Amino acid sequence: MGLFSLPDDDSRKQKIYRGLSESDCAIVVGWRVDSQYWLTDLLIEHGIKPLDIYLVDAFPSNLTSFSKYEINLVHADIRELGPEELAAQFPERSLQNYAFIWEHGPEHVSKTEASNVVKAFQPKARLISIETPLGHYPQGPDYYDPVLCRTVCNPYEEHVSSWFRQDYEEFFPDLDIYINTEGHIGGVYQGAL
Repeated sequence: MGLFSLPDDDSRKQKIYRGLSESDCAIVVGWRVDSQYWLTDLLIEHGIKPLDIYLVDAFPSNLTSFSKYEINLVHADIRELGPEELAAQFPERSLQNYAFIWEHGPEHVSKTEASNVVKAFQPKARLISIETPLGHYPQGPDYYDPVLCRTVCNPYEEHVSSWFRQDYEEFFPDLDIYINTEGHIGGVYQGAL
């Protein structure tokens, strides 16, 4: 996650750490096998138990590639899965006061769809963290997976929107925006306890 390339004293990075520590569970949208095992480690390090982590991905193969911890794997398109629908799948668990993390995902949907997803999850979120490539970054459904060492075809990997600072300001007005040196733009929101 590009946010973590920021200095440790960066206020947005501290907001993420504080928000994670104050969250009861985490909803992680999209799975990148090449880079996100560290994310589950970070969630656990900040007190979120593996069974309180919900990984949502629209591409079934991405879910089968996760094997480090026993977490909740949800095969769904986040555009069609609101917080109530997700909670209904896990009636024995509490899905409130959560961290909602959508790294490298909003560029795969329209800007309006991304905004609608964030708005749907914001009311019960203790933390929201999203990130996209900065600017126009074309990518089709076929891409090279460095872990698998082969080209993968995933229709959900196509980039359909490009993101600039003004887009974040328009579509995510409640987020604290950052741009990092890795060519990504993101935003952080910390909800009230």
